Amino acid sequence: MAYSGEKEAREARREKIIRPQKPYRNSHFDQWVTKDSGFWQRKHYVQLRRYQSYECNDGMRMDTSDDCWRDFVGYSFLAEYFDERIDDKRSWLIGTAGFTHKQSKTTLEYCWIHPFWRGEGLLKHAWPSFIERFGEFYVSEPRTNSMRGFLQSVGYQDPSR
Repeated sequence: MAYSGEKEAREARREKIIRPQKPYRNSHFDQWVTKDSGFWQRKHYVQLRRYQSYECNDGMRMDTSDDCWRDFVGYSFLAEYFDERIDDKRSWLIGTAGFTHKQSKTTLEYCWIHPFWRGEGLLKHAWPSFIERFGEFYVSEPRTNSMRGFLQSVGYQDPSR
């Protein structure tokens, strides 16, 4: 049996339509998604990472396997939606920030926010949560002009300096 949203996912892949990811009814996305989070949450993270891959043309090296998620932690950017058809309010996944922890080094590997929500300060608002959880962390290269500007605005210092 196909999971809920499989048809939409096939269409998005074919048409490269970027869609926020909705949780299953009576479910919610964790703020921090890990290998211990539900499989369905990892699946939605991979979908948003796929969108980033389309946009940045950087290739995609992420899947839902436990092996891929062993050293990975994701931060969820969420937006509230009310669906009048079913009288239901849910937080949809509109972006993710992915961190890896390898050899006692934590790295922000990527951050992607749906185009409709860019420029609203979501990353700046989340930044203190990143610092609280990881302390010092690296930011992967290459960095876009937007990311370089953001890092300068928050006073980011590479831990190796």
